[in-house]
Parts: sequence; structure tokens; C-alpha cells
Amino acid sequence: MYTFKSRIDSLLYYPSIGILAIFTFFFLWKSYIVAWIVFMLWLIYLVAKVTNTSYVIHDDGVLSVRSGYLLSRTINISDIKAVESYRGKKFKLSYALSVDGLLLTLTDGSTLYISPRNKEHFSFILHRHNLNISVRI
Repeated sequence: MYTFKSRIDSLLYYPSIGILAIFTFFFLWKSYIVAWIVFMLWLIYLVAKVTNTSYVIHDDGVLSVRSGYLLSRTINISDIKAVESYRGKKFKLSYALSVDGLLLTLTDGSTLYISPRNKEHFSFILHRHNLNISVRI
């Protein structure tokens, strides 16, 4: 079993957490309870996303992708057709915290955008489980 943490764009996520924390404390200080609850939940979601986004390659040929507490997905590695390097953000249910990541193309034609810290090693392990994967990094 191999676990890969997500690469994090620190210029995007860490200042966002700081600004949300400042607004959260401000709303608590001013007794704006509804705004405080909304910002606190948003802050918890963002911190959970930053600390719990990971990609796990299991020995039985399954890739588990997790982003925070809300998004998770399990994919058979035999269903992955191609892995290619991608620079840019795919916002549709993205499991990535960076604009520098990998785009996984599945056999059903769908794509999955992830951003492991070590893209080369991640691709190597995937290719070792499924030799039919086209790797372009």
C-alpha cells in the first residue's frame, strides 16, 4: 500500500484559511451568529480538505482518492487508461489542491484530476499495477 499526500498551492490555500479565520473571529466578536456559523463551517471544510487530501494505491489494484471528509472515490487501477501531466485547475469535483497535477483518463471516458506530491513515483506505481496505462509526464 502506497500513500501519497496532495501537493498544495500554498499561495492559494493558506492565505484563504488565514482570511477565513480572521472573519470568523470578527463575526464571533460582533455577535453575528449566522455569519459566524457559516464561516466556521467553511473554515472547517477548508482545513479538512488541506489536511486530508490523499491518494492511496492498495496492493489489490485499487486506487482510493480522498479530499477532505466529503469527497472520496475508489477506482480499479485496471480501469485507468492514461495518466498525463496537466497544468491547470479542473474544478469539477477536483481531488487536487494544486494546479500542477495529473489527469487520469478512465476506460469509460471520464477524467479525474489529482495532484500527488511525487507525480513520477505515483505514475510508476500505477504503471506497475497496470502495464496497459499510457503514461505521459
